[in-house]
Amino acid sequence: MELNRFLSCWNRVCDRGPSASEEYLREMYHWIIDQYQESARVYHSLVHIGHCLDQLDRVADSGDFEPETIARAEMAIWMHDVIYSPGATDNESLSARYWQDVSADFASPEVRDQISEAINDTTHSGVPRSKLGKLVVDLDLSGMGLSFEKFMRDGVGVRRELSHLSDDDYLQGQNQFFERLIEKERIYHTDFFYNLYEASARKNITAVLNGETLNG
Repeated sequence: MELNRFLSCWNRVCDRGPSASEEYLREMYHWIIDQYQESARVYHSLVHIGHCLDQLDRVADSGDFEPETIARAEMAIWMHDVIYSPGATDNESLSARYWQDVSADFASPEVRDQISEAINDTTHSGVPRSKLGKLVVDLDLSGMGLSFEKFMRDGVGVRRELSHLSDDDYLQGQNQFFERLIEKERIYHTDFFYNLYEASARKNITAVLNGETLNG
């Protein structure tokens, strides 16, 4: 995860008020990287952030979204899991608060609130109101449309993070989440991800709900 990429994103998003010092941004970047490398993280790690950023690059190349939306989506991805405690229900709200705190002197209130809302949208508890939120949610869920092997390995990571839960409790929560997803008319809100991953994500989720494993 390159510092220069983070700095470029920051400069595209935080263009109001004074410029942040290089020291301030370097300290923030290294703190964020340290957060994603915490020992409790298996799925919600730098690997997940890297995957989302790679997917965002594909979106940017498509030309389906304005450059400012791409930049704000990237910042939301950097920040959306920066605060993470396995099983906690306030990870997203605390991550959004962190973003609000560090950007307070550097981004407009409108941009800060838009990115905060997109971060909170990654609770996946409802339909995002904004185009930005829909893109960020789709990025966050894009791994569900990968190969069944990769999809299952992500599930193993989540299970390891939630090792404090019994198998029954974990499976109940997982299945409830998956059932909510496939009951929706669309898992993916943007046409880009709908066309790319909708069918494979539904196939993967249905296979897990039917008890399939990597070994068949």
